[in-house]
This record gives sequence, C-alpha cells and structure tokens, in this order.
Amino acid sequence: MNRRTRRAMSKGKLKKLNDVTTQVENAIANMPKKCTKCDKDFKMSDKDQLDDWNIEVYLDGTVKLTCLMCTKNNSKEQTK
Repeated sequence: MNRRTRRAMSKGKLKKLNDVTTQVENAIANMPKKCTKCDKDFKMSDKDQLDDWNIEVYLDGTVKLTCLMCTKNNSKEQTK
C-alpha cells in the first residue's frame, strides 16, 4: 500500500469520525430539557442528575430523557 492510498484511507476515517461527532453534538443540543414522562426539569449543571437520569438516543434521531423516578417505575412495571 503506497502513501497516497494510506493518506486517502486516513482522511476517510477522519471524515466518518467527524460526522459521528457532529451527530452526537446535535443529539445533545436537541436533547429535551424535561423528563419525557413526568415533565420534571433537567439541569445539566447538577452532577447527581447527570448520574441518575437516563438518556435514550434512537437510530431515527429521537432522544428521550427519563428521570430516576420514572426509570424506577418503568422497571417495576416491566418486572410484573
């Protein structure tokens, strides 16, 4: 493999990485500011909330944000 081919492959990988990074940044920017189930406010500055809340990102681009209480209630309903 010559240098030109290696550089082209490297540029292609870098472009894919940049595209994925852009998609993640857009998902975070468009993330809901409240719980999708109970409308409780989400504060990105609160580290406890960052650890406790669930963020679900789907392939179609939808983002769901769920608080700790709704997550617990949902898991209880699934085990019944």
